[in-house]
Amino acid sequence: MKASVVAALTAGLLAAACAGQPVTTGSFRGGANPMFTYAAAGRDLHTVVVGDPFPGAEAATQAAAIGAMQGRFRAQPTHLVAAPTAETRTDSRLVLALDPQPGVSAETLCAAPSHIATARAEHRLNALLAFCYHDIAYAETRGFVTRPGSPDDPAFTKLMVALAGNLLPGADATMHDFLDNVD
Repeated sequence: MKASVVAALTAGLLAAACAGQPVTTGSFRGGANPMFTYAAAGRDLHTVVVGDPFPGAEAATQAAAIGAMQGRFRAQPTHLVAAPTAETRTDSRLVLALDPQPGVSAETLCAAPSHIATARAEHRLNALLAFCYHDIAYAETRGFVTRPGSPDDPAFTKLMVALAGNLLPGADATMHDFLDNVD
């Protein structure tokens, strides 16, 4: 790629992040959509949130993250819950790491979410969302946004929506469809 194209793409990503728009990228294994359907179609899906990017607001952060991701997946409708219920499958879950330490993989996140170290970046909030079946990451998406001030900040909501929207493959919706419906 020519240096001018790389520079233009980099400038565009930085401008988006500086404007409070999330920047995300994702990857998935073959079979991610059917596995998600198996785990979550029409039922509760246990969602673990790791990290406290807004000190002292851990419960509010968890509620805001789960609330923003509700209904945003490109697969079967599901209901995200912070604790397992009678409707959740014990072999599947979503794990969201907020401000994960650099180098944390989705596989590590799935295998040992309670052992994930965090590292706060001064000017941006980093996040990693993984769909886990047992300890295997079937899909993951990473993203960042200019550091929001609280879990109620629209930039935090947009990051959660973008993570959920990019977690699974699908051609039916664009990211603008997801972000245009966020306050």
